[in-house]
Amino acid sequence: MGRRARADRTPEQKLEIVLERLKSGNIAETWRRYEVAPNLDYRWKDEALQGATAALGGEGRRDGGKRKRPAHSPVGALTGAEGAGD
Repeated sequence: MGRRARADRTPEQKLEIVLERLKSGNIAETWRRYEVAPNLDYRWKDEALQGATAALGGEGRRDGGKRKRPAHSPVGALTGAEGAGD
C-alpha cells in the first residue's frame, strides 16, 4: 500500500475548498470529501485570509501597508500625506 499521488489544485479550487469548509462548519467532512490533509487546509485558509486582508488594504500588503493618498484626497490633505496640497 503506497502513498496516493498528490493532487495539483488551482488557487480557485483551493479557495473553493476553504470557503466550503468555513461555510459548512464541518471541517472533517470537507477534508474527506476533497481528500485534503488537515495541515494543507489550515495553510490554505491562512493564505486566503492574508490575501483577503491585503486586498482590502490591511496588513500583508506588498507595499508594507503604506499607501500614499492622492493629492485630491480629503484624508490625505488633513493628515499631511505625501502629495497632499501640491
